[in-house]
Amino acid sequence: MNEKKKNPLSIILIILSSILLVLVILLSVICIKLFFDKTKAVHQANEYKKEYDNLVLAQKEKEQSIADYQQKYNNLVSDMLGSGAELETQGNMIVQVWNNAIFQKDDASTDKYTKVNGKFVSDFNDALGNLFSDSEFTKEMSQIISDRDQIKVDMKEMTNPPEGYEDAYQALKEFYEEYITFSDIVINCNGSLESFSNEFNESDSELIKKYNSAELYVK
Repeated sequence: MNEKKKNPLSIILIILSSILLVLVILLSVICIKLFFDKTKAVHQANEYKKEYDNLVLAQKEKEQSIADYQQKYNNLVSDMLGSGAELETQGNMIVQVWNNAIFQKDDASTDKYTKVNGKFVSDFNDALGNLFSDSEFTKEMSQIISDRDQIKVDMKEMTNPPEGYEDAYQALKEFYEEYITFSDIVINCNGSLESFSNEFNESDSELIKKYNSAELYVK
């Protein structure tokens, strides 16, 4: 028996179906590829954004650290200047009382230390003792010592300056060292009137010079 000839329309439909199937498969492959490419792109974009955010955060933290250091620097320069001024006031009072007791000079600001019942004390040490036991003087000196202790603590936070602040820290360090020297002279008053006055005046002048150098970096 002869095989039945296939209907041309059937052949065309088969061919079209095959082509359509191939197209569907290709389209599916393309869609899957696009999906994975998009997923990969999204992941990369997220990674880039995360990296960028980290860089921005690090920059902000760096800027904040510098700002904090600058503020601490400004505060320390101001605190040492203020404390230095108080030391100068009390040191000058010591010199005045010491001098007026020795040379028996009348002075409304020192008479209560250099005189007893209107007469000058016979020993200048008594006048200095009167000054050192005076409640107002003692209060001022106690505050100076307290301020100095706090300044010592604050200086410890300045030992690792950020990049670009090395010179500023060096100027601050020298100012601080002279401030400590000056405070030691006043707080631990000793020697003769002449030696004390000389040390006091020299350190006072040097302190101003160191302040002027440190003040250049105040912003």
